[in-house]
Amino acid sequence: MHLTAVVTYYDPNVDPRHPAFFASDASVAIFVSMPALPFEAGDLVEITGLSAAGDFAPIGEGTEAHVIGKAPLPMTALRVSLTELLAGGVP
Repeated sequence: MHLTAVVTYYDPNVDPRHPAFFASDASVAIFVSMPALPFEAGDLVEITGLSAAGDFAPIGEGTEAHVIGKAPLPMTALRVSLTELLAGGVP
């Protein structure tokens, strides 16, 4: 996996050794788990790693990431129905 995306959420308390964050680009948002890095929402990052099955949706297991700048957060979320959310898909 190689992804350039903006960090939309960062939680260092999920596991002190493996903080978790969500990153988004124009086509995807993904949960990423990786060794401790001090990110903030709005950081533009390059992430390298592997994709993994996750519990209910694919995740990224990052092996390396670098902050390359700042980026605006997405202004609006995609609107989906409860049926689409429960099915795990989007239009």
